[in-house]
Amino acid sequence: MKHVLRILILTSMVSGASAFAVLPEGANFGDRATSAWTEVKKKVTQTVKDVKQWWEQWNGGDKQAPEKKVAGKPAPKVLPVPQDPQYAEPVMNPADSDSTLQDVQQAKSSLKKSRSYEISEKGRPADPNLKVNTKGVPYVSQAEIKKFANVKSIPLLDVGREDRVSKADFTLPKLNWAAQSPKDLKPLPSAEVLNAADLKAALGGKFMIAGGERKLEAHFQPVGKVITLAQMKDFSWPQTEVKEVAEKPYKPLSPEEINMVAALILFSKGTHCHMVMGLMSELAQKEQTKYEALYHLGACADQLKMNEAAFKAFAEILKSPKHEEYASEALELLAVDLHKDAEKDFYQVVKKVNDWESLLTDKSRGPAYYRMAKGAFKSKHFNRTWQFATKVPETSDYWPDAQLLASIGYFNAGKKKTAIDKLSALNDDLDKKGYANNNIKALVKADLARMKFLHGNVDQAIPLYLSVPKDHGLWVQALIEQGWAQIHMDDYLGAVGNMYSLHSPYFKVVYQPESFVVRTIGYLNICQYGDAYKTLSQLEKEYRGWYGELGGYLQSHGKPADVYSTVKTYLQGKSTQDVQNVAYQILREAARSRDFLNAQSALNEKTDELVRYEGVNKKIKEEKASIRSHERAAKKRFDVQRGNVVKAMKDKELAKKMDEFKKLMKFEKELVIGYRFQLAILEQSRQGYLKFQDVSQKEVNQTKDDLKLQASEDLLARMKEMKDQMARVLDNNEFLRYEVFAGSGENIRYQVAGGKTSGEQRVPASIKPAKSLNWSFDGEFWEDEIGNYRSSLRSNCPQDQAMLSKGDNQ
Repeated sequence: MKHVLRILILTSMVSGASAFAVLPEGANFGDRATSAWTEVKKKVTQTVKDVKQWWEQWNGGDKQAPEKKVAGKPAPKVLPVPQDPQYAEPVMNPADSDSTLQDVQQAKSSLKKSRSYEISEKGRPADPNLKVNTKGVPYVSQAEIKKFANVKSIPLLDVGREDRVSKADFTLPKLNWAAQSPKDLKPLPSAEVLNAADLKAALGGKFMIAGGERKLEAHFQPVGKVITLAQMKDFSWPQTEVKEVAEKPYKPLSPEEINMVAALILFSKGTHCHMVMGLMSELAQKEQTKYEALYHLGACADQLKMNEAAFKAFAEILKSPKHEEYASEALELLAVDLHKDAEKDFYQVVKKVNDWESLLTDKSRGPAYYRMAKGAFKSKHFNRTWQFATKVPETSDYWPDAQLLASIGYFNAGKKKTAIDKLSALNDDLDKKGYANNNIKALVKADLARMKFLHGNVDQAIPLYLSVPKDHGLWVQALIEQGWAQIHMDDYLGAVGNMYSLHSPYFKVVYQPESFVVRTIGYLNICQYGDAYKTLSQLEKEYRGWYGELGGYLQSHGKPADVYSTVKTYLQGKSTQDVQNVAYQILREAARSRDFLNAQSALNEKTDELVRYEGVNKKIKEEKASIRSHERAAKKRFDVQRGNVVKAMKDKELAKKMDEFKKLMKFEKELVIGYRFQLAILEQSRQGYLKFQDVSQKEVNQTKDDLKLQASEDLLARMKEMKDQMARVLDNNEFLRYEVFAGSGENIRYQVAGGKTSGEQRVPASIKPAKSLNWSFDGEFWEDEIGNYRSSLRSNCPQDQAMLSKGDNQ
């Protein structure tokens, strides 16, 4: 029993002696002592309060201060002067004589030099060996306390004794105080002092030393509502009648149910999907466990990034009328981790599910609506595109992309004004919030500029084209479209300057035949026919040869697989090297097409997915090897404990540990059984997984072949499109060449007839230049200035008639 030590100091008010005793916590001192001590404490406390109040009243003089009355409150209570004879007179009684201030000062000075008491008995000092703390209080060390248990009586601490004093009267001229003798002194009640025998009986044996002070730390759980005492008193437990439970016949689990339980236990651990997939793939073939197994199979496939297997499992759940239990979770996993190449299939599957929107959760709402919008757009269902896209919550990460998709859906559905308004709001919101995604910002600005251009707001389109980031793949196309907008706004110098930027050495690798057309038309409209003819010659020089080479290549390599192989060779080699006699600019542009990049990205993902299937089989084998190693170690420990049991049967000393040996042997036996069960489950799972892997890999390989064919067809289509584009540009080049010759002839005849042009006076043709310049590039290009050039040429057209009207250029 642990005891807490306390020091009880009993001080005699009469003799002045002090006694120290060591008492344990919870000691029983008798009812009489306890009652006496409680009564004394109560009386002393009350007496102190009374004396304090009496002294405050007497200290004010013979007359009491008038009572203060406060409106609305009773007057303060004044204690009556006690009528006990021993307090009938004040302690000091001043003499009845006249005194002055000087008399009081003399009395004060005399009092400082004398004492008002006399020492009747000299005291003695404390034991010099007595230990005291920093406050001067005596204490006993723990070593000394431990000795008390072996002695009959506890010695008192010699704390010494103070001097005994008695009163002393003193008299001064004209001032006299005399101490009054107290009357009827009565001792106060106090608890009886314990003797050694009582103390020893109270201690009752050994005791423990209390530790030092310790801070109390509260650890409370917060509660939602404070419970009052009244509520606690009125609280009662609800009582319900216990209904009799009808026993039903025991039905043992089927082998499929046992395997399902084992698979679910492994699945719940979160990191055993490689062990679960084989079991679940087999259970998915059984009608009793089909949909539960499909869900867990899809969840594991999703976790292991086997996207096609996950889509197949979840899609089968959603297609079935028995999908209620797992449909919501399946839709969530499918929408959140869906790959781009499956968005159209996702749309086709989900739209056939009755009331599919009721299956949405907070996590799946944004991704699911966005995927449905993308799938509808790819299926050319534009009304459904904006209907789904506008339902994506603003809190979703897909919200900006969904707003862009919605506006494109509106525009393709014929709601052009709504599309422009929605995209303008998104553009302002992205700029206001400082959105960091440059891709979405570039797409929004480029598409909004195109919509405004087509809707007739050309002046509003130009600043949007200018704001497309230069590091985005759309920038070159946006700059060319900006050139057309500038020509439409009669800003020919700006259009020429921007095309001049694209024809700088920075863009030597870029396929851009249309930019030469914009530049030529810009020169024609300011009657700079020499520069227009020079631009046409540059276009002929570069693109006429490319057109012939591409045509010859497509005749000899007209199959999609050939085109795919050529582009693949280019991408694996040097970026400025022609392949199969096709200019690298054309190959680069074909490889940049959006459709090809999406198909190739999906193709790369399927290639990685095939590798993941092999990784699962390898991991299962490693898991089996690890468990087999643990099983062998447990078997060895079992054999050791079994040997100890045999020895204990013959050895009396070892027999004392027989129970311990048997428990250890039983434990190791159960461990061995558990490991062997895991090995059996793993092998069963591996066999099931091998079948699942064979089927799934064939499906992935088929999808991979389809994607490769799609990518090849996209490349072939893009190359044919570029061939047709170059043919149109080159054919149009002949028309522009005619315009150059005709316009320059008219201009010459006009000037010969005395007409004036808008430009500065040209240098006569008879003046020969002092130096011949053999290069077309003058000056240097600065990267940050690209896209902001303006031509410094002046218009050389007649002042009263333009050589080409704006309508002729369209």
